Amino acid sequence: MKKIYSLCSKLISICLILLGFSGCSWTGKQNSEYGVPSAKYKVSGKVVSDADGKAIKGIKITMVESDISSHVAITNTNTEGEFLLDNVSFFPLNEFKIHIEDIDGDENGLFKDSEQTIRFVSSDYKGGDGRWYEGRAEKDMGEIKLIPEEPIVE
Repeated sequence: MKKIYSLCSKLISICLILLGFSGCSWTGKQNSEYGVPSAKYKVSGKVVSDADGKAIKGIKITMVESDISSHVAITNTNTEGEFLLDNVSFFPLNEFKIHIEDIDGDENGLFKDSEQTIRFVSSDYKGGDGRWYEGRAEKDMGEIKLIPEEPIVE
C-alpha cells in the first residue's frame, strides 16, 4: 500500500511540475510588469491679502490627498507671496486639498486659514508612458486671497 501512495505522490508531483513550466512560456516579449502607478504634480500660486492685495510672506501651503488625508507636499510662500508644490504621488488621484495657514503669528499680519480643492482631469497629464506612469500634471492656482484677522486685544 505504501508503494502505491508513494508512486501516486511522485506522479502527481511530476504532473504539477510540468503544468507549472507550461505556464511559463517565453515568446520574446515581456508579458508582465512590476511597478506602482504614479504621477508627478506641480501646483503654484500666489497668496495675497484680501484687504490690500499685497503679497504675504511665510504662509504655509500643504497639499493633502483628499481621500486619505495624508500630506503630499509642504512649502511656505516666499517674499513675493509665491509658492510651488512639486511632488510625486503613488496611486494618482484627481483631487487634492490645499491647506493655507498663517503660521508666523502677527509677523506678516494675521490672516484666517483657508482650504481649497484642486482637481486634475485626464487631459492635465502629459508625458505618461501608457502603463504605470500617468504623467505630469500642472496647475496654477492664481491669486489666493486671505482674509485679514483682527488681532486679539487684551
